[in-house]
Amino acid sequence: MNSVQLVRKWYLVSFTDLIKFPTLNTSQSKEEITTYMNDFCKLFEKLVDRHAPMAVTMAQGIMDLHKKYPEKSLELPILYFLDRFYTSRISIRFLVRHHIEVYKSFSEKRKDPKRRATLVGLVDTDCIVKEILEDAYRDASFLSQQHYTQSPELKIVCPQDIRNFTYIPLHLYYIFFELLKNSLRAVIEFHKDKNELPCIQAIIVKGAEDLSIKISDQGGGIPRSDWLSVNSYMFSTANKIPELSISPTFDINNAPLAGYGFGLPLSRLYAKYLGGDLQIISLENYGTDAYIHLKATAKDSSEVLPAFSPAAIKNYSSIIPLKWKILK
Repeated sequence: MNSVQLVRKWYLVSFTDLIKFPTLNTSQSKEEITTYMNDFCKLFEKLVDRHAPMAVTMAQGIMDLHKKYPEKSLELPILYFLDRFYTSRISIRFLVRHHIEVYKSFSEKRKDPKRRATLVGLVDTDCIVKEILEDAYRDASFLSQQHYTQSPELKIVCPQDIRNFTYIPLHLYYIFFELLKNSLRAVIEFHKDKNELPCIQAIIVKGAEDLSIKISDQGGGIPRSDWLSVNSYMFSTANKIPELSISPTFDINNAPLAGYGFGLPLSRLYAKYLGGDLQIISLENYGTDAYIHLKATAKDSSEVLPAFSPAAIKNYSSIIPLKWKILK
């Protein structure tokens, strides 16, 4: 697919830029080293901008594949590849942006009154989950108002005063935003003939091992036969998949309210990235519960990176070169 070839080209160009960048000479003067570090940071910023539309560009490629070969786009090798691809992207993008933020905070000695003092790069050592959930709801509700001219309320229950929870706010926001978009649309469409919409409920609790968030809606749920499919790319309960128009400044958060089927699987990967998980339990003709589990302590929040499993080679028999099959 042309979109996938474009993503591949971006990777090749970025990899070439990185390996051509000169090696740091520690014997240089302090001023020369500072200039070197500034140039390296500018290169990282260039990479971030270049790959900004990559997630949605790959999504376009999968949609094109689905249109041309509907049965191929849902095969296990494709799904397995996408999980590994997007997890790698989450990791690389976090590390690059984290480096930029940490370096700038030290080199420029920034004092931004709007920036939380507990932020170290992209990591917040005192992440306030409730505030991130409220921010995500506010943005998702704005989209809902645009599409449906209404939006269910969100009620948050947080029985504890949660302190010193270390996490990446941007990742948590993405998970909440995608789940709330789904819940808002489901509730509105399921109760479209009623005067009042039932609210969406969220519970935030912290235990010894996990910090858990449950988001519950009364949006009609999904059949049990579709439970496994919700983690598959291209699965959506929306009636129609909207057209996707990609530009250099396109962001997945600016997409229509629903329809692509990438929100839940990507949210699951964001949760799994630092050892957490995302589970969906649904009651058909009533509603859906989404359970987000995150590691409660920073020492347990290690990167979970994708590794190609030799046992999975048999599932790749239709797409890998023959010579790969003999490798151990």
